[in-house]
Order: sequence, then structure tokens, then C-alpha cells
Amino acid sequence: MYSNTSLVIIIIIIIVVVIIIIIIIIIIIIFTVVVQLARRGLNVVLISRSRDKLEKVAEEVKEKYGRKTRVIPVDFSTSGLDIYDNIAKELSDLDVGVLGGHYLEFGVIVR
Repeated sequence: MYSNTSLVIIIIIIIVVVIIIIIIIIIIIIFTVVVQLARRGLNVVLISRSRDKLEKVAEEVKEKYGRKTRVIPVDFSTSGLDIYDNIAKELSDLDVGVLGGHYLEFGVIVR
């Protein structure tokens, strides 16, 4: 029916499609969390790799919910530990109540 090469290609395509679907779901979940926080009156700091995408979300939060936003572009996959110093510097003048981290691991920051 199918050769081994064809089966491998089909499996790779299926894996890629599943990964894309998972990424889309994660993006939707993150956006939903950001919107819910803004709806509840919190200002939002957005940290991710793509400045353009972050700025679009930040603009929507400002327009729809009247909340302040800050964008911090960081590529967690290629940067070293020094990125955390940069993030801390960017956040130093803010009173952070909720910090949503990489892979949606949320925690409360108490100062």
C-alpha cells in the first residue's frame, strides 16, 4: 500500500500539524489570560519573543480595557541567563502582583 518512506513522511506531517495546533491553543490560552487580567483591572506586562505580536496584543488591551501595558521582547530559546537580569530591570519600577511565566506556570510575587 504505502512504502516506508511514504509512511515516514505522513507521520512527520501529522506530527508537524499536531505541534502547530498545540502552539495555536497555547497562544489562545495566553491571550485569554491576558484579557481576563486586564478585564479585572490589572495592567499587563507581555514578555515573549515577537515584539510585533506583543505590541498588537498590548494595543488591543489598551483600547478595549483601558489598561497600561509594557512589552518586553525576549527569546527564551536562544538567550542565556542574563535575560532574567534584563527582565528584572524592566520590571523594577512596577508593583507586580501576578507573574505568568514560560509555559503558563503562574505564581504570585510578594514584595
